[in-house]
Amino acid sequence: MTPLRKRMIRELELRRKAPGTVSSYVKAVEELARYYRRSPDRISTEEIRDYMHFLIVGKKLSYRDRSNGNRRKIASLPGEEFLRRLLLHVLPPGFMRIRHYGFLANRAKKTCLAQCREQLGAPAPEPVEAKTVADWVRDLRGIDITRCPHCGAPLEREELSPLRLPFHSPPPSLSYWDTS
Repeated sequence: MTPLRKRMIRELELRRKAPGTVSSYVKAVEELARYYRRSPDRISTEEIRDYMHFLIVGKKLSYRDRSNGNRRKIASLPGEEFLRRLLLHVLPPGFMRIRHYGFLANRAKKTCLAQCREQLGAPAPEPVEAKTVADWVRDLRGIDITRCPHCGAPLEREELSPLRLPFHSPPPSLSYWDTS
């Protein structure tokens, strides 16, 4: 670890930043150094402004203003605020982004949703019958695949027996090298 990185981490820890925040800040500085291909202590303030200009204008960092007819606007934020917002989306090492948590987590979704319905006084949904492939094809294409296309008689389903192969003796071992 370089002395500059140690100093940055120490300063962030003195400001009581969480370990995840510290690692996110370190990643952001790594990206800045990677952009200029040199150490962060050799990057000037003007170059940091240029990098932020690149992120805002060059990458077209924009947002939708819902209060103004959902129009697209270009973000113009102070550097610290921009980095703070950017780093909100960076996960600490070892963490995985999850899509649902709480009562929508897959592990407890059924029981938690039942409790929510009970507390809200909402009726339980009616069970939905699972459609077969034949039902889907009939609904979507208007074709009944359970009947013969020529005579219309119902098709019978036959179970397939396991494939039996005749027994063959293993091939003789071939030696490619003369071991004598």
